[in-house]
Order: sequence, then C-alpha cells, then structure tokens
Amino acid sequence: MFSLLPWNISMMCGITNMWKKVGNMQEILLASSECLHV
Repeated sequence: MFSLLPWNISMMCGITNMWKKVGNMQEILLASSECLHV
C-alpha cells in the first residue's frame, strides 16, 4: 500500500491548481510555495 503523504500532497497540489485559475498572481505564488514546502 502506498503512503498517504504523497496522495495528500497531490490533493493539495490539485487544489492549488484550481486556485491558480481564479486567484491573483500573489495567491498563486503563495499556494505554490506552500505546495512545494509540503
């Protein structure tokens, strides 16, 4: 069985991708930074 961590990170990155379509450039950068940090 795969670890849950990579899946959770993938989900968070997916949510970040959704925000990229509706958020400001600053929000995109912050979300991307958080995604990479996790």
